[in-house]
Amino acid sequence: MSKAHLIELAQEYMKRHSAKDATGIASLFAQQGSIQCWGTSSDEEVHSVSELATMVQLDYDATQSLSLSCGDLEVFHTENSGVVFGNWKAEYQLIGENMTHELMLRTTLYAEKVGEKWQIRHAHWSVAADNQTLAADQPIEIERV
Repeated sequence: MSKAHLIELAQEYMKRHSAKDATGIASLFAQQGSIQCWGTSSDEEVHSVSELATMVQLDYDATQSLSLSCGDLEVFHTENSGVVFGNWKAEYQLIGENMTHELMLRTTLYAEKVGEKWQIRHAHWSVAADNQTLAADQPIEIERV
């Protein structure tokens, strides 16, 4: 089932990122054609697997500990493509610091089925603005995992 595969892909991303595995992260993305990723800072935008590996390695090199977790994942999908999104928590400790930082990130992964394998084509992480409305004017029911 597409939904289960997409959830597994997102969980694998979190696992590999927490292990600081840049090569493993890159292997989860589409290897043919372009990809696109937007990170949490304005200079974090990449369009190739090699740029992605470089971007995440910079994060790994700056941290002594790093973990990603998610309390909720939501999925929209067809048989050959889908979007996984949720609120992910990034916890990290920079090298030379004793303090642990925490970011609550809105995360979106778009994946395509290539042959029998699901691969990420687009990923985006952002920190929600404090002054955003709760969008109560758009009553949409979403299936939660």
